[in-house]
Amino acid sequence: MFIILLRDCMRYNIKTISKKFNIIKISLYKSFPWYEELIGHSVVGYTNNIGNIHNINIETIHQKEGYGSKLLQYSEDILKEKNKDLSHIRLTCCEPINGSLKYFYNKNGYICENPNCEYDNYDDGVNLNHVTPMIKKI
Repeated sequence: MFIILLRDCMRYNIKTISKKFNIIKISLYKSFPWYEELIGHSVVGYTNNIGNIHNINIETIHQKEGYGSKLLQYSEDILKEKNKDLSHIRLTCCEPINGSLKYFYNKNGYICENPNCEYDNYDDGVNLNHVTPMIKKI
């Protein structure tokens, strides 16, 4: 009797959204010969020597499985590849008051851009969210 264990095969799809504004969408798929499933996506861009992560999203059922860190790292790699003069990457962390998204970004090398890690509040009509600008030096 043979048992075959298959590890997750990941595939990235890169699509240029705007050449004029250097905006790129990166989709992450779990891919096997018999099916493919969207895990998440990010939207990134760059201007001069600054990279921006406009959005990163992992499907709820795949959160806490390491895919967020993999997609974030790949997004950073694409920004570095597209812009050799990149000095830092910026993003805005928007999370519910008791959320853990800021810790996720800290774990991946991002720090608060403002002194004392100040944040603004944003009420989306359902939740009160903390909005924190973050940065990572390259």
